[in-house]
Amino acid sequence: MRNEELLALIEKKNHNGDSFFAYNSLVEEALNISKRCLASDRPLVVVKENNYMANRLKDILISYFDDDEIVSYLPEESLRSEEIATSFENRAERLLALYRIITSKPKVIVTSPYGFIRHLPERDTLLNSIIHLKKDDILEREDLIEKLRKLGYEKTVHVETPMTFAVRGYIVDVFSVNYPKPFRIEFFDDVIDSIRFFDINTQRSEEVNDEVTICFAKDVFFSDEEKEFLKENVELTSGELELNMEYLLNDVFKQSSYFFYAYFKKEHLVDYLDGDIYLSDKTKIDEHLKLLSEETIAYIQEMHEEKKLPLKFYVYEDFKRLLFNQYVIEGKPFTDPFTGIEEIDLPYGNLEYLLSLIDKDKSRYKIIALDGKESEQALDICAGGVDQKVNIAGFGCRAAGIGAEQVNRLQSIFLRNRQNALCDLFHGIDHLQAPPSD
Repeated sequence: MRNEELLALIEKKNHNGDSFFAYNSLVEEALNISKRCLASDRPLVVVKENNYMANRLKDILISYFDDDEIVSYLPEESLRSEEIATSFENRAERLLALYRIITSKPKVIVTSPYGFIRHLPERDTLLNSIIHLKKDDILEREDLIEKLRKLGYEKTVHVETPMTFAVRGYIVDVFSVNYPKPFRIEFFDDVIDSIRFFDINTQRSEEVNDEVTICFAKDVFFSDEEKEFLKENVELTSGELELNMEYLLNDVFKQSSYFFYAYFKKEHLVDYLDGDIYLSDKTKIDEHLKLLSEETIAYIQEMHEEKKLPLKFYVYEDFKRLLFNQYVIEGKPFTDPFTGIEEIDLPYGNLEYLLSLIDKDKSRYKIIALDGKESEQALDICAGGVDQKVNIAGFGCRAAGIGAEQVNRLQSIFLRNRQNALCDLFHGIDHLQAPPSD
């Protein structure tokens, strides 16, 4: 984790332990989450009320976690929008999130109510679908092409976007979501002769690799037994429904295939992890789930009347059932925080004037987090005579009530994180409550 020294400065005053997190802002909420993850090895599934708020919280949490420690799983927020308006980018991000969750050990998984209750394939199904290739492996080119097709990859003339592949003679180009660039697999008969990453724009090979991992390009899988069950039990009342079933049976990915998960007991995000759950604002989450339920019922009824879907409503799991036997931490928004951190909103104005206002409060020491030139200006102003200030490369801290060890900790935080530090996180000025003197 990043900024562990800052988190260690936050004195825990919540005598209820981790039963709830009190907060008045996203910054305070992020500090609660980060502090908890610092003290526990168990991953934490964070459920925000919608995708927008989940993304805002993740943007703050990034300052406290390494890149491989935090994942956001944020599908579209309803079955209708997933079917009609899912973007290529959203699908790629969703699949990459699942890949990281099952192959690594993230500390925090940020999701929405729909992402939390959405049906997923069995974890082992996803793990077993991942393809590992090495130079000199023996593999028929046609076998690789068939595997890519069944994984949800779309065949194109040239590879330009994730989840696509192209074939030219004994060369297969693949763009897997777990890499920033596509790679080129060249065969010599049935042997992998070389693996090279290449540039999308020029199509020229660049870095040579000895091995690659190809991630799944869909999150809807059906076993042979499930396919047989659907063939026998789904009444095909229209040409469109018949076509969708044909796609499903032949492993051709269409977003509409997800609906048929309603016939089976599937896994969910909590089944992929041995961790705890944090509900940011249960009231807002419940409101979102109520609207989601109403919208889903209306959508399925519309599709059934148009003979595009069977009348089946188990398209996601019950929220309360997923919480059963789980350790749940609830957020308490707009409650006195226990972190000792308080945000203050200041009017725009002259920086020197703003600093003079802040310095009037002598009972606290401050962490001043500003961007770029403002940070340098603040240091110059503080160095010009603000009483009892200790200036630390971007931070202004009042000397009274803060020990030398804490000053050194703050200094080490900034020196290690000069580029993003807390400057990008707070974009303003925050107070850190001074500990009581002995």
